[in-house]
Amino acid sequence: PIDVNSSFPSGHTTSAFAGATMLSEYYPTWKVVVPAYAAASAVGFSRLYANQHWGSDVVAGALVGSGVSHFLYKRHHDRSQSSWEITPTLDGLALQRKF
Repeated sequence: PIDVNSSFPSGHTTSAFAGATMLSEYYPTWKVVVPAYAAASAVGFSRLYANQHWGSDVVAGALVGSGVSHFLYKRHHDRSQSSWEITPTLDGLALQRKF
């Protein structure tokens, strides 16, 4: 039962949408995106159906999960595009940054 004085984003929905977003970022094809978000939506619906969260809790969980997952993907993707490299040379070692 829902306590009227407490409301917090759904952790189940947050996790489900984080996973769906990460899968969608790495495999941006409808064969992955549609099932991933359908499953995540089913998790959110189950929290409502079980009367464990308000609709706003489920929406907040979906936004937090998707937002954090997207941010981490972009941060990792940007970081992997540019990197530091140590290369041996005739004079010793060279430190290079790749962009």
